[in-house]
Formats: sequence, structure tokens, C-alpha cells
Amino acid sequence: MALWLTMLGYFRPKTHPTELRPTEAPGDPEAYALVFAEAERMVVAQEANLDELRGRSGIVLTVSAAVMAFVANGILGSQKPVDVFVWVAVAAFAACFCASVAVLLPGGRWGFEMNAKTLLTGYVEGDNPATMAEIHRSLAWYLADAAEVNRNNLVRLYRVFAFAGVLLVVEVGALVVALWRSQP
Repeated sequence: MALWLTMLGYFRPKTHPTELRPTEAPGDPEAYALVFAEAERMVVAQEANLDELRGRSGIVLTVSAAVMAFVANGILGSQKPVDVFVWVAVAAFAACFCASVAVLLPGGRWGFEMNAKTLLTGYVEGDNPATMAEIHRSLAWYLADAAEVNRNNLVRLYRVFAFAGVLLVVEVGALVVALWRSQP
């Protein structure tokens, strides 16, 4: 784990990277290459999921703002006192805005890239250069660790996104009720 976090640039270990990696790969080298390819595919898919989630969050934010701008303008422009449902919609809009922005902002620790210098010094140019099987085995292991961290981050962001969606429904529903109640 320490080598993977070092490759991601989170911290520098007190030991040399060659001391952190396994020194043997007893299995079939082609099997290690296959496992590495699958681990890499999983992390690439997670990165695509994150991009897609952020795109959807931007759409929720846009729809929420548009609904508030168009519908609330008609309600607030009237001479009648502001209905409680308008305030519910405003509160839902504010919370939806915050939730959507929380998904859009970069943050957290993600494992989508590796530090090439660490790979070179730890695996290729060190005193004890690694074989391709050792490199594939180690990188597959660290990619699996990164995929677990990514999965936890994605689950958290999907929950925030779902909350933003619920708030959008509350906002629209409250504005519809406020429109209905404002009709003579």
C-alpha cells in the first residue's frame, strides 16, 4: 500500500521502493499480465464512472437552477404574500446546489495514475531490477488497493448525487404546489 500511495504522490516512505515490493512472482508471467490488465481496466472504468457522475451532477444543478429561475420568478412577481412552499423550494434548491457542487468539486484520494519516477527507481533502475512478472504482480496488487479506495469514494459521491436528485424532486414539487395555491 505504501508503494502505491507513493506512486500516487501522497507521501514518501522512509524505505526505498525496492524494499516495499515483493521480490518474487512464482506464477505464470502471462497470468500476471492478465491480472494487471484486468486491474487496470477496473480503475479505468471507475475513472469513467466518476466523469459520468460529475456530468450528471452538472445536469441536476442546471435543471434545479432553471426551474427555480423560471417558476419562482412568476410566483415572487405576484403581489400575494410568499407561500411557505416557495420557501421549501428555495431551501431544497440551496441544498441541491450544495450537494451537486460537492460532487463536481475535485477532492478525496483517487487512484487513477502512477508516478513514473517511482516505477523507474523502484522496479526498473534499482539495485535489484524487477522482472515483468514481478512488475505486473505488484502493480495489479496496488491497482486493486486503489480500486477499493476509488469504490468507496464513488459510493459516497453516488449517495450525495442521489440526495441531490431527491432535493430536485422536492424543489419541483414545492414549486408546483405553490403555483397551484397561488391560482385564484
